[in-house]
Amino acid sequence: MDQRAIVYQDVRFSAEKSENWLLIDDAAKGEVDCIDGRTTHPVFGVPGGSAGVLLRIIGAYIASLPNQLQQAAVKQTVAQFPELCDAFRLEAPLCSHTDNHAEAKHELTGCGYYKKLRDESRDFGYLGGEVLVPALVNALIPSDVCEVLQGKHQELGMLEITTTGKWIPKIQPMTNGTQHFVYHPQVEQALYRRLEPGMLVVLQRLNGTAVQLVGYREKLRKLTDRHVAVTLAKIANGKSVNQVVCNDQREFVVKETSAV
Repeated sequence: MDQRAIVYQDVRFSAEKSENWLLIDDAAKGEVDCIDGRTTHPVFGVPGGSAGVLLRIIGAYIASLPNQLQQAAVKQTVAQFPELCDAFRLEAPLCSHTDNHAEAKHELTGCGYYKKLRDESRDFGYLGGEVLVPALVNALIPSDVCEVLQGKHQELGMLEITTTGKWIPKIQPMTNGTQHFVYHPQVEQALYRRLEPGMLVVLQRLNGTAVQLVGYREKLRKLTDRHVAVTLAKIANGKSVNQVVCNDQREFVVKETSAV
């Protein structure tokens, strides 16, 4: 069976179940997990889960500040990270993951996105990743969703799930023994919209500086595009990206494959 046929079969496994289909805005209200291919249940996936969304919102806010204020904003954000997490939880669950390898070695996290963002933040265009990522992980509480994934990465590539309508399906990353990274960009955008008012109020109060909304949104768009591209280049280099386009009749097509 060729790769496109495998993708079709694995997507159908999730898409044929009516309970996996949600309105995009409703999807953003619930659990939004990481793109990791080792997950064995249906997900809406974005890099780092919804906790990764929080990191990108913070990064876009700091990048929108005048240059001379940015380092101070990183320090202030680290110091007040629990308050930012509390504000986030008012709008959506805070979801992340680690893995059995990191737990065995007592490492901070097993999420590849978090580790790369922490250790190679310059590649991501992200100021302060070396302190902001640990601050996030340390601010998580037991009621947050933090799954411990098992095994090694063996993803064939990434599935980019979009819809031409309002309904979109959760997709199970590991299906029939095959792994795929799973990314839902429209759910990510809906979560940004949902979080924007409350998170910007808190960030601006903590740092004492407001930012222009249009400029912030453009920074967030560019930052997100860069993070997706850099993450794939680092953890899925040379693997395929399959575009899966769905509609409100709960049909889907697998479009042409491109290489990361």
